[in-house]
Parts: sequence; structure tokens; C-alpha cells
Amino acid sequence: MLLKLATWNVNGIRAILKKGNLLNYISQSSPDIICLNEIRIDEHLLGQSEVKTSFANFPYQIWSCSEKKGYSGVAILSKLKPLNFYWIFQNDLKFDKSSFKGRLAIMEFNTCYLVSVYSPNAGTELKNLGFRIDIWEKYLRSSLHLLPKKIILCGDLNVAFSEIDIFNPKGSKNKPGFTDKERENFGILLKEGFTDCFRKKYPLEIKYTWWSPRNKLARLQQKGWRLDYFLVKGENHEFVVKDCQIRDDILGSDHCPVEMFIDSKEKDF
Repeated sequence: MLLKLATWNVNGIRAILKKGNLLNYISQSSPDIICLNEIRIDEHLLGQSEVKTSFANFPYQIWSCSEKKGYSGVAILSKLKPLNFYWIFQNDLKFDKSSFKGRLAIMEFNTCYLVSVYSPNAGTELKNLGFRIDIWEKYLRSSLHLLPKKIILCGDLNVAFSEIDIFNPKGSKNKPGFTDKERENFGILLKEGFTDCFRKKYPLEIKYTWWSPRNKLARLQQKGWRLDYFLVKGENHEFVVKDCQIRDDILGSDHCPVEMFIDSKEKDF
């Protein structure tokens, strides 16, 4: 069974729905599951709006909204029925889990966990770098380590790992998303068995998933960063990543979608 998954930082769910880009993309691309980052809608507004009903083709949905108004937020919309879904990992690790609301959405299927994340930005003058490295990254890695099945980790990880993933690496050193600590922590995921699906398929290809909205020509000039990923752990002959594509032709946000195709020979996903 060939499955198509997508992840997209939409930079505001109501805005992109109003523009029509998201529904047009879904209609044309027809993913089986789509993960949305930075939905930026409050929980009470989500319940009052028609946002959820805009995705009638996805009967299984989880929305995780931040307690801070108009900030972060993630969602997973699926045509496939999950066993369970959560907004935090189901473990006893000693962290203040309320600080992760709007950062995580998780669906558990028969053979794998799908974990959609919107990693914290290190912030102006790196003021949030400590939280990101010492709390968020430790919680994420420790929790992933406890999951007993294959893992698909996707979303806006807010880090450009290699110099090939950023248009101006020398000039961007120590900027949020390209600090040594953030890149080192991404590297730990790879050392612990995760595969960067796009880079594995296209080791030398230069493609970006985010362009600064401050420079309206950045996208045309290919002055971007690769911040959005599909990472997989536990791939085997019955669970094979066939391809991973960056859809920089899709407009509507300062990010673009990333798509992954999985050939799952197992009876149930």
C-alpha cells in the first residue's frame, strides 16, 4: 500500500483557508495524512469556527492549540483510522508538559507513531535557546526513545542542519535555527537511528522550505532555509520510504509543503 504524507507550516490556518491555497493543495495533491504547523488559532475559536469542517475528507483529526493566543499550534488530519491520538507523549518523564501544548500532535497506528512537531524558535538574541535545548529537545528525544514502534517524525523543526540547507551559511552562523547547539541536537536524532528522508534521497540537492517574509524576492532568488522535515526510524523491507519531495511550487505561506511516500507492505499502517 503506497501512502502519501504531507507536512506544512501554514502560518495561520484561517488566513490560508481564506486564501484558498491549503484546500487547493489538498485537492490537487490528495495526501492520505497531512500535518499542519503554526495553525495559530485559539481553542475556543477553533470550536466556534468552521475550520475543522473544512476538512471533511479527513475524518480523523487532532488539533493542539497553544494557550498563548494566536501562537504556534499543530494538527494532524488523517484518512486512516489511528489507534489513539495525543497532544503530548504518554510517559512519566518529569517535564512541565503544559509548556509543550501547541507544539506536538501524535497519532498512533498499528505499526508506527506519527509525531508532528513545531519546534520552538531560539528567538531574538537567542533568548529562547536555553528552553529549546535544555527542555524541549531533551523531552522530545527522551520521549521518542520510549516509543515501541516505528516512528515518523515530521514538521517544522526550526533548524537548518547542514550548510547545504541554508543559502548563506557563513553569514547565518549563530542565527536562530543555525546555531551549533541546535544543529548538534538534530545530529543526535540522526545518530539515534532517524533518517532525514529528503537528504537520503537527494544528498546534494539544494532546496528550501522557508523564505523570510521580510524579503519579498527571497523565494524567487532562492534565498531560503530547509527547516521542515520528514524523519523516519525503523524503516525495513515492509516499511519503505519511496520518495520525499519539497513542494516549493506551492504558495500560500512563508513555508512550503514537504511530501513523503511510504510503501507499507504490512497489512495495517
